[in-house]
Amino acid sequence: MKQVFKKRLALRVIGLFLGLIALVILIRGISTPKLYTELILNAQNNVDLTDISLFYSDVGYRQIHNYTLSHEGLSPTSKKWVPYSEGFIDKAVFTTYAEHFADASTPLSSTFQNYYDTDKFVFFAFPGDLTSFRILQKDTGTLSPLKLPKHLYLHGMYVSHMKIVDDQLIILAGEAMSYHALIYTIDLSTFEVTAWKRLETHPSALDELDYTLTPDGLAVFIAGDALQIYDPFTDTTLLQPMPFEVAGITSGANYLFAYSTPNQGGLSYVQIPLNTLATSAPTLSASSLIFPSPTSQVLNLRLQGEHVYFILKDPRAPRFKNYVALYNMNTGQLDYCLGIGDASPLILTSTIQ
Repeated sequence: MKQVFKKRLALRVIGLFLGLIALVILIRGISTPKLYTELILNAQNNVDLTDISLFYSDVGYRQIHNYTLSHEGLSPTSKKWVPYSEGFIDKAVFTTYAEHFADASTPLSSTFQNYYDTDKFVFFAFPGDLTSFRILQKDTGTLSPLKLPKHLYLHGMYVSHMKIVDDQLIILAGEAMSYHALIYTIDLSTFEVTAWKRLETHPSALDELDYTLTPDGLAVFIAGDALQIYDPFTDTTLLQPMPFEVAGITSGANYLFAYSTPNQGGLSYVQIPLNTLATSAPTLSASSLIFPSPTSQVLNLRLQGEHVYFILKDPRAPRFKNYVALYNMNTGQLDYCLGIGDASPLILTSTIQ
């Protein structure tokens, strides 16, 4: 009898122990892991680090962790996130949108391709062509399709950029299985497609950093050693010669930033004032930047004020797998650099907010 009691007690102790281990594993899986970071350089204490956040995730997006950047380093947030094709959306925001879709008897899943949130509207692009595009009016919660004119060119596409210019929405998409871009202009008072363009592009213009929309609605594409610039309001295209083979571009409030990666360890770049982009073809001279490590690669970048923010990856580096690097475009100097250690099995995604 005593032996049976001892066996039962031992089994309960083992069960309790295993339960505690499972609980610890569960908590660790739910909690946001702390990243090892090291401040490498902070040349200016007034560098603006607000509104910069990074996403780490496992391959299957079962764990999504968000970190915000400050002068103290990277801090985890407690927000929950839902993945979609081009990034991550706050789960609470997604739930609100899903409720509006449900009211319209149109279930919203996280398989939508892209979205653009503005003061008055939220625009949703889904896999396929423009017939599945939806506009959510925030003040009324009304969900509307676009009004598509007859003879409108429709094809499967990947919407990468959307921009409101005055009372019009400009949609820039890559046509599926084709070296063409699709640019649509939407009248936001009627939701009617008023203009469209199927534009042949250079074979190198394939990914999100290969083309962009400026605040004025100009569509810009890399095109070998030139930039291809399309104005949807005048239906005109021009080529801007560049001093190098362009690898990527991004647009800020006042400048277009174009870069090349001719050598490992850095890049060449030009910054073009947006007010000269479609009206002249100035002679451009390139400047250069040196990366924190010689094998760094551009994962993403963003213009903010006088700085260009780079998210870099370096899978071959022994110490830091990623860097956040801020360069002053006026001086070409590195003003801030944060090294980030290996977070395996999580990886830093290309998404930056």
